Amino acid sequence: MPQAARYGVAGDQDQYEVISDPRQFGALKHEWDELWNKSTAAYYSQSFDWCHTGWETVAQPRNGRLHTLLARNQGRLVLAWAFSIHRQSGCETALPLGSQTTEYSSPLVEDGPRTLERTAACWRKLRNTAGCDVIALPSVLAGSDLDRVISSTWTALVKGRGPSHYLTWQDYENWQSYYGQLGKSQRKDMARQIRRLEERGRLVFEPVVPIARRDEALDWILTTKIEWLRRNSQYNEWLRTPEYRGFFKALVAATDDDCHGLTISVLRLDDQIIAAELSVIDKVRVELLIPAFDSAYSYYSPGKILMLNSLKWAHERGLTFDLRIGDESYKTYWCNRKTTATGYHVINSAKGLLVVTAAESRVRARRLSLLIPPRWRRRIRAIVGRSRPSTTDTSSVGT
Repeated sequence: MPQAARYGVAGDQDQYEVISDPRQFGALKHEWDELWNKSTAAYYSQSFDWCHTGWETVAQPRNGRLHTLLARNQGRLVLAWAFSIHRQSGCETALPLGSQTTEYSSPLVEDGPRTLERTAACWRKLRNTAGCDVIALPSVLAGSDLDRVISSTWTALVKGRGPSHYLTWQDYENWQSYYGQLGKSQRKDMARQIRRLEERGRLVFEPVVPIARRDEALDWILTTKIEWLRRNSQYNEWLRTPEYRGFFKALVAATDDDCHGLTISVLRLDDQIIAAELSVIDKVRVELLIPAFDSAYSYYSPGKILMLNSLKWAHERGLTFDLRIGDESYKTYWCNRKTTATGYHVINSAKGLLVVTAAESRVRARRLSLLIPPRWRRRIRAIVGRSRPSTTDTSSVGT
């Protein structure tokens, strides 16, 4: 199979190419970076570093097959979208490169009037060339070009949908006008909690942890978050995986002091971390990925104090603050905007249809069974058990 294949449409100026060789993929960095840097609102998860790190630390160790779509116009890169294809639940599934968890899904496309056209063309090329049964897109933002394309695809199944909260600053004249609208009692509580912490030691907000201390801070965040999930009887299948940890370790180590990339903010009390945030920072926004706090200090709400300082830091730099996906009440408290993020599974073959339909049927059956009262379920099981032929039935023996 060729490592790179070119596809063109008659009369179309864009030339499409598929890269499946990791060495050729690695050689794309310069022109991919150039396309990302020219984009006015690209997410860091669309950058080459995010995708390439995802390939090296997540997809390749899981035996993924690389599949990268490119579009060029007169030699200039105008679109890039990277996937890996894995065998899951008996079928081949394509996932965007990265941590392959909840990052927003979208191709990187050159700014201009042709973004929707190019997104639609790229989507068609992906479906025709990937050789997969299902395309999984974890989080597609409502109103995006990709959402407009996929929502009209009849084989697209919604796997999850929820709010995504963010904070913009155009509604506020300055920081004080934002801070003032948070509510007098809440502001009074935060001021009191800050005073109480300062009575216990030196309280320091560190917006960007230096490179030498990031590894330690990242371990603290992941360990603390896992413990919080355990205490609250919640489970996260990917937070404990070595691939997920390795992905973030590689990125935080590579982020320069210009703050573009994966960064960690902390609140320290006498050099002890009591709250921390793992975030992505690009040219226009901060994306909060994982917040964590020391439960021993929960009385003082250190996570809330850290969030307040992080928002003020973002305001000073004119950066939108994206608290991302979820309906937690604290996101509504801090944010003034909300959109919707949808997870899609797009069926791309007859086999994919069979596998996904069977999985959906099992999920629906499970949900329906939970609607049946427990005593009825016990009765049904007893009746079904009695109706089954006994394994010790000897009526036919010797005939």
